[in-house]
Amino acid sequence: MSVLYFAYGSNMSVGRLEGRIVSCRRIGLGILFEHRLAFHKVSSVDGSGKCDAHFTGLNTDKIIGVLYRVVESDLAILDEIEGVGCGYERSTVTICRLTDKALAAETYHATHIDSTLKPLHWYLEHVLQGARENRMPDAYIRCLESVPCVVDANRLRTDRELSVYS
Repeated sequence: MSVLYFAYGSNMSVGRLEGRIVSCRRIGLGILFEHRLAFHKVSSVDGSGKCDAHFTGLNTDKIIGVLYRVVESDLAILDEIEGVGCGYERSTVTICRLTDKALAAETYHATHIDSTLKPLHWYLEHVLQGARENRMPDAYIRCLESVPCVVDANRLRTDRELSVYS
């Protein structure tokens, strides 16, 4: 059985997500209203800022992301990778599409946040790669490009993370 998964951060990139779970099949873009993208989720690995679909309750706030169809059993793998119980929780959200009615999809919300954090440069690059390869609106990509980030001093980690694009 398959489910819909809404990726709004580093997993928007097909190469990144396929390296994590093999069953993903891209459906297309979707919008999560009443949320804004924030890079304030505390990484349990390196302490940097990771993406969060932060609930605001304001209908003017929205996150553009990518809908994937995944095998339900692969969600357990994704839960472990994302750190469910250690900074993220998975929940079902309503995603709007231009071509379809609203759809229910699984996504992740941060439970451990720090608004002073910045993402590492390679993490932001995953997000940007996903936005570009999915042809998100130019204004949305420019907004992502303006996010301040920190250069990771760990060159081996940087090379490993970005190797999915070579």
